[in-house]
Amino acid sequence: MLNIMGFNVEATHPLGLYALLALIPLIIIYLTKPKPVDENVPSISFFLKDTGLARQNAFLRRLLRNLLLLIQMLIIAVMAYSLAYPVMLLPRNMTAENTAIVIDLSASSQTAYHGSSRFERERELALDNLGARNSIIAVTNTPLLLAKDVSTEEARRLISNLKPRDTTSAIGGSILLASELISRGDTIVVVSDFSNNQGTEVAVAERIADSRGINTALFDVSSEAENTGIIDMRISRDKTALYVKNYCEAEKIITLEMENPNLANSTQQTRRIAPRSLEVYEFETLPGRTVFRLYPEDALEADNYAYLSFPAKKVARTLLITNSKKSFLENALLSSKNVRLEVARPPVIPKLEYDIVVMHEVSVDMLLPGFLRDLKNAVGNGTSLITTAQPELARLEQELLPVSVNYNLVNQTLHVNKLLVNEFTKHVDDFGMLRSYVEASAKENALTIADVTGDDNVSVPIIALGSYGSGKTVYYGILENHTDFIRQPAFPIFWSELVSFLIGQEDYASFNLRTGTRLRTDSGVTDVEKAGFYAIGEKTIAANILSEGESDVNSASSYNKGDDFVLKSGESSEGLSLTPHLILAAITLLITEILYLKLRGEL
Repeated sequence: MLNIMGFNVEATHPLGLYALLALIPLIIIYLTKPKPVDENVPSISFFLKDTGLARQNAFLRRLLRNLLLLIQMLIIAVMAYSLAYPVMLLPRNMTAENTAIVIDLSASSQTAYHGSSRFERERELALDNLGARNSIIAVTNTPLLLAKDVSTEEARRLISNLKPRDTTSAIGGSILLASELISRGDTIVVVSDFSNNQGTEVAVAERIADSRGINTALFDVSSEAENTGIIDMRISRDKTALYVKNYCEAEKIITLEMENPNLANSTQQTRRIAPRSLEVYEFETLPGRTVFRLYPEDALEADNYAYLSFPAKKVARTLLITNSKKSFLENALLSSKNVRLEVARPPVIPKLEYDIVVMHEVSVDMLLPGFLRDLKNAVGNGTSLITTAQPELARLEQELLPVSVNYNLVNQTLHVNKLLVNEFTKHVDDFGMLRSYVEASAKENALTIADVTGDDNVSVPIIALGSYGSGKTVYYGILENHTDFIRQPAFPIFWSELVSFLIGQEDYASFNLRTGTRLRTDSGVTDVEKAGFYAIGEKTIAANILSEGESDVNSASSYNKGDDFVLKSGESSEGLSLTPHLILAAITLLITEILYLKLRGEL
């Protein structure tokens, strides 16, 4: 590419430049052309007496001879360059007509930037590049159309009132939306730090816009920034783990503070976090609203906070009826903080005034007459019943079970299939293998949660859910002596979650959402755009960013633009073909050569 008087000239067909090789034979012919030899003739020497004038004009004669060579070389050079189809790139204002402004409102735009924020710089660039008619698209977790085909004044007013949000970013998708709103020859202006793009790649979206004849100008406001942030939160009924990442190139000492109305004073934990590393902070899960905050402050304040909403914890009064001295099930129930457990061993059984009754490894012969009647009354009035598998169940009142069982114990190793993910199975990745099982079949209104399938392809329920009167009934068919599930960390969690489900403990997952979620309420739809707490009726919802990409605000880790991604100024260029002009110049030089030869008397 050549630069002529400040304008770039590009050869669109560079192979045409090989025509310049024609200069080589021209120069060779010039160098090998025989020169005239002066002969001394005495008879005319008088008339050619040297006055010194010939020597004075020798330089002029050589120049005139070389001038012809220069003209011929110029003719060849101009014709050769015209074969390369050169184009001069002339600047043209891109924002003079219809413009689509794509402005980044994601969480990373709140990063500190030269005493202000990246968003304030984005706003300045957007206002400086408005067109006569404008469409405005906000970059959030989904593209958001704020205005279409509005005047410069209206666009200026809208952009001036914008505020950043605590969401992730869909930059590529926003560019695609912008390209749908304008026409060929119009302009898309994108102002962003190009951090954590979700969905369509920016380079792909830019190429699609270019293919539609739409100009694009991309302004990158990313910068060097030191940040640590809360990037994830794992909630359980007892503990909440927060994942904090140090994005700096040096070790940081980070304190995480927890505040909750149930605490007289805030609690803190301090960790040393290595460069570009992750640390986990674990706190007790408390009911109500909990706020977590990182110290010290850094370039991005938004990810220094996390919010937790947890419903009031219920404790289930639970009776375990068993003739087993000790079992894994009993240990699991004892370890659960939402269970107040009592154990009864037949024949001695207290009144069934409990939230949940669990029957496990019971000697049926030791049950007193009238027990089954009392159990039916309790379940019918709202007590939940959990019955674990044993062949003797066939002798019990099967009306209380969600399955029909018989005396057969099948000794066959099969995999337990999880058929449904719900409140009490979501933490179980795999129930594992079962070496023996009791034959059973699900009743009509029962819901099978897990099963095994034998060689006959018949489904045998292993975990099933049903009801009797006002109470819930559960069948649990995983035999402790024939499974490894009892040794999994998920085993006690399963039982704790099952108890919570039976007593109507609300699912805490529904209390904690990511920003960018849409909440449906009685009054309509609410967009969760900022981190914090939201009151939805009597329910409190916590919203968090928790985005590793949004927290990675250092320019060195910004979006990888690649070779196809070119950041442009507010001007575009349009190509002016120089080929016709070069042909005209070559013809002019050819005419000049002919006139010159005529003046020399050679024509």
